Amino acid sequence: MFNNSDYLSANIGIPIFSCRAKSVFETKIPTEISFYECIIDDEFFFFGKIEKYLPIIDEERTTFRTLLDGSRVIDEPIYKTDDDFFITRDKVFCEQLVVSQKFVDLCREEKLNINFYSCKGDLC
Repeated sequence: MFNNSDYLSANIGIPIFSCRAKSVFETKIPTEISFYECIIDDEFFFFGKIEKYLPIIDEERTTFRTLLDGSRVIDEPIYKTDDDFFITRDKVFCEQLVVSQKFVDLCREEKLNINFYSCKGDLC
């Protein structure tokens, strides 16, 4: 049903990976992601808990929307970091997840069926 995808796009802020992707990541980047099994339409997948949190949002250049309660949500994120990582979340805006070129290269080398989108900022 999922066309052999190794990543499921979901609007929940948690990446969902296939068994094959889990196996690759556990072998190649074992400290970056923890996995929790889930079943979707009778198929096994894994929620990926990203273990690394870095200040990747450039708050000066990112645009925000202010909600009625006064809290801010990101409208258009701009990313920045000099840190070395494969996959990370922002320390403050934890729903923001970014992968590095190293992660993209790893997925391509292992022939994982994952689509990537470009971002704005120094990470791109």
